[in-house]
Amino acid sequence: MRRSLADTVPITERLKFEGTRLVAVSPRIDSHDEQSDVMMTVHSLVDSLYIKELAKKTHRGLEGLALQGLHTGGKCFGYKIVEVGNSRKRYEIHPEETLIVKKYLRWLRAARR
Repeated sequence: MRRSLADTVPITERLKFEGTRLVAVSPRIDSHDEQSDVMMTVHSLVDSLYIKELAKKTHRGLEGLALQGLHTGGKCFGYKIVEVGNSRKRYEIHPEETLIVKKYLRWLRAARR
């Protein structure tokens, strides 16, 4: 089951129209049950709220790492990722790639003139 009410309603309506039975195992919802519409809507709404809260917590955690100068994931050209202990990582300037970045920035400035 999707975690968005906007996605869930049209999908379940289409399946009903086609005569397809929908059984959501974890929330124990069966489309043959009279209350399935209400239960699907409630579960979708709760799931949507959960995803929004999870996104806030994830963003807050990544922001905390960034404010400490620690690695938040991904690779950034011009930097290398080094271990700093406690399974934490930090960006450090990559000398060879930095030359390429500086060359590109000079080229960009010249192109804008």
